[in-house]
Amino acid sequence: MKNINKGWKIKLLLTVAITIVIGGVLFFWYGNNSDKLKILYHTENEFGPVWIYEENNARCMTFSKPPTKVVQSCMSLTKPDFLLFAYTQTFMSSLFFKEYPRKVLLIGLGGATLGRAINKLAPHAELDIVDINPAIIPINEEYFNFKEGGRNKIFIEDGFDFAKSAPENSYDIVLLDAYDDEYIAPQLLTNEFFKNIKRIMTKSGIVAVNTLQNSKFTDLENKLVKDNFGEYYSLPLDGSRTMIASKSVLPNFEEIYARSQPWIFRFGAVGVSSHAIASLYKDKKDKN
Repeated sequence: MKNINKGWKIKLLLTVAITIVIGGVLFFWYGNNSDKLKILYHTENEFGPVWIYEENNARCMTFSKPPTKVVQSCMSLTKPDFLLFAYTQTFMSSLFFKEYPRKVLLIGLGGATLGRAINKLAPHAELDIVDINPAIIPINEEYFNFKEGGRNKIFIEDGFDFAKSAPENSYDIVLLDAYDDEYIAPQLLTNEFFKNIKRIMTKSGIVAVNTLQNSKFTDLENKLVKDNFGEYYSLPLDGSRTMIASKSVLPNFEEIYARSQPWIFRFGAVGVSSHAIASLYKDKKDKN
């Protein structure tokens, strides 16, 4: 499998060719199209401002006043299930490790891109979502087709406090995607937080962490994951970096690629090539 599926990787890069994803934010190559921008909503509270706007057939959430090239979340108006951000695509590869998760935790709601994707790809899973900003909930109900109910539960709480008080051995998959207008909140880059994340994961639980590819916190992030989980995968793509770790032994690349096979059609429903995502794992396991 030395030259495994390079075509699929090229296909993925073409899919995201109009975007550059950095951490939890997206930089659009729209040029000077601000005349097409339509602001739908704006609110401010103690956690800062939030704008919702539409541009170029996408509805987006941003913490900076539009027009801006920096946004937190975007949803295609014609294909709302599609994952437009590269890191959201790599996040969903956590399902290669746990095909039928019983319970999933998402810290950081944003525009509910990941919430909708989990509902679509793992409809059997209970999904707990934690976000510190109460304004995000009605925004998602109104503008991003996502609300609490059924298997979805939303907790308005600091992710640090939630992880500290949640029962141990609760979650098969944990997705860490909590950003403000600058970066990951400092309390979520501490050893105590990661120890609690590990504590609330099931025996073979998987954690995915959304970071920047060239962050000033990279060494700290690597140390936190390494100290608490041992080996991990580091998947850089277009400026973002997804770190994948487990409480148990991580499968090798060949196993991950084989596990991506059953997901071809399901990932296709969210605009993603499962083979292209799996190919990113080659030579990306960090044991140092």
